[in-house]
Amino acid sequence: MQLIEDNVDKRFAVCSPSTYIFEQMKSLAEGNNISLEKNDFLTYTKLTQTEAFSEYDYLILDEMHRCGASCWSIGVQRLIDSNPNAKVFGTSARSMLCAILVLS
Repeated sequence: MQLIEDNVDKRFAVCSPSTYIFEQMKSLAEGNNISLEKNDFLTYTKLTQTEAFSEYDYLILDEMHRCGASCWSIGVQRLIDSNPNAKVFGTSARSMLCAILVLS
């Protein structure tokens, strides 16, 4: 949320395995008066069903460790390929290990 708040002039694609994280983000944004209207919230399943993507400045990949799944990787790669100038920000939290992966 801080990245979005600090870059209100940029367009984000926020991707996640489910809509749960989206609802949390929207609630947090509403409570802090942060506008999310320029941003898109896409599940990984939705990425596999989408042929054309908008132009984004940032691609946020929640639960990034799941992006390599054969059922989702094609859609994720298509999103990245469609936005060659976008910064990719991936997050993952597994057991006791928490990592933030900045890919570009």
